[in-house]
Amino acid sequence: MSEIGINLQVHYIPVHMQPYYRGLGFKAGRFPKAEKFYKEEVSDNVANLSSVLEPALLLIMGGLVGFVAISIITPIYQITQAF
Repeated sequence: MSEIGINLQVHYIPVHMQPYYRGLGFKAGRFPKAEKFYKEEVSDNVANLSSVLEPALLLIMGGLVGFVAISIITPIYQITQAF
């Protein structure tokens, strides 16, 4: 469909290709039509989006960890300064 200008965002993993079902004995090649659809139509937009958001999320999490650390250390520092 992308060849004719219709962009799709299909996020589909065939059931037999999910990790849980692989453990049950399902193997690739068992459902060729589902596998073909999965290879041709699944978009990589989710992977692209996560790679773009990863640095921002890293900074946010770092800020939160720093805030918690300072919130814990500041009262301890103030108590030790009183003595």
